[in-house]
Amino acid sequence: MNIQLTGKIDKEGKLKLSGINDFNEFMGLHKGDSIIMNLTVLPDKSTDRMIAYYYAVIPQIQEAYREQGERILREQITNRLLFAYPHVKDQEKIEEFTYPELYDFLEFVHEYVAVNLSVYIHRPVDIINKD
Repeated sequence: MNIQLTGKIDKEGKLKLSGINDFNEFMGLHKGDSIIMNLTVLPDKSTDRMIAYYYAVIPQIQEAYREQGERILREQITNRLLFAYPHVKDQEKIEEFTYPELYDFLEFVHEYVAVNLSVYIHRPVDIINKD
């Protein structure tokens, strides 16, 4: 079983998690179990570069669908990806994602298109680290 939280490191270096009550409830269900926790620290940057990256790879994804015999619009691709993404809220748009949420979504897209469409796109971390 997995749970995903996003948060922010404050000026004192303390982690502030959104959904901490859900996290504590989740942990209460697994008393005595072991846990592996992975943290990804993302720089406090704008999401603009990652949104541009996302829209830049859509034609590549669109072409993969076309090769499978399906003509699909860019908006339909986004809708499919959001529907398949397990952490999206109803009617949410990628432009509304926080930086960590967008990062996670793009990691999901990277894996999803590789597995389901045999398409390789660069990982978001490659884009983030280009400064």
